[in-house]
Amino acid sequence: MLSGFAFATNETAAHKMPSVEFNSVSREALREAKEWTTNMLKPSDIMTIKNNHVIYLGQDDHAYLLSLQTMLNVRIEEFFRKGKGGITITGNPSNVSCAAIEVESMLCRAQEEFARAEERDMLYSVVRWSCKDSLNNSFYSRTPETRIDYVGKDLRKAFDVVKVRKYGSGIYFSSTVDGAMELWKDQEHEQYIYIIQAQVITGKFTIGSPHLILPPSLHGDPLDRYDSLSDMMQTHVIFNGQQALPEYLIIYTRSSHVMAGS
Repeated sequence: MLSGFAFATNETAAHKMPSVEFNSVSREALREAKEWTTNMLKPSDIMTIKNNHVIYLGQDDHAYLLSLQTMLNVRIEEFFRKGKGGITITGNPSNVSCAAIEVESMLCRAQEEFARAEERDMLYSVVRWSCKDSLNNSFYSRTPETRIDYVGKDLRKAFDVVKVRKYGSGIYFSSTVDGAMELWKDQEHEQYIYIIQAQVITGKFTIGSPHLILPPSLHGDPLDRYDSLSDMMQTHVIFNGQQALPEYLIIYTRSSHVMAGS
């Protein structure tokens, strides 16, 4: 893919006025694409890409990151702390932008591969609803319009937008709509509010904390863990997409709302 950078540089030099054109039927998607492109191309000697799917990068991906460091003369560091993962790139601003685009592409592939694996699991295994200890039919989560398509494929990608993960790095649900609104209150600038109503298996749960990337073990056995985490009131955090069955999409505006079926 690096050959494309040289081509882009030649095109820029030839036409003097580089430009990027965006087209989308969704205003939300258009705005997100513009914001992403602006961030990628903004000159900076350091860039941090926050994406928890960094934990799914394989051996070949890490080898490619090492080669990127050499080819672009940048420093690439992975991090995962307080339930949040990502990659930090430092170096010459133009090289940082090039490396960042490559890293974003790599993370997109990791997300897509994870989603395909989740779909395969859904096809070849049955969620054992009756075998769990606790099932609540009225849990709610919130997602931006640009991630609605992932609701039936990859719940982590659909709902991985909670800014403050007080109870662990998983998929957040609330037992009330107001609770879901509070969890995602940083999205208040959005014109439309998208709430997913789902059946959620909470099973055996315990109180969560920010550093947890998996539920803690039961009785010290690493192979036997709690099913979910909680604030012990209305917030529950699951770590397996098969613990949730989305049923309804509820769309709110500031003055009205409409419910769409599953």
